[in-house]
Amino acid sequence: MTNGSTDRVLLDFISLVDADDYFKVVVEVRAGGVSYVGRLISEVAYRQSITDLVCKGNAAPTAEVYRQYVRAAEEKRAENERRLAGRPHTPVPEMPEALHMQVGEGESVKIWRLSLEAVEAWTLLEVSVDVA
Repeated sequence: MTNGSTDRVLLDFISLVDADDYFKVVVEVRAGGVSYVGRLISEVAYRQSITDLVCKGNAAPTAEVYRQYVRAAEEKRAENERRLAGRPHTPVPEMPEALHMQVGEGESVKIWRLSLEAVEAWTLLEVSVDVA
């Protein structure tokens, strides 16, 4: 699927998760001939995971660069919230640039960022709301 032909439903689920980390959306995505099964995560969560990984190693002094990416993702989320507050029945104005997934559990968890253009097919496996 190219970005112009990316399934609108998939974009809506990605936007939903990007807007609020309480939504749990599990999908199977096929990209580059490989299937990935996992939970969609927000861009903020994706970038925070990368930053956390950098901080664990000896590259921690470079972590500030990655923290800036987290702040940029948080600012994008806040801007989308402001835009929606003014027009509650419109979709999030900034469409997702990529699909972010958490694949696996426990110590075998992997975080993936897939280009929307690379998505060949997808299926929805679960939708729920995480309540604390």
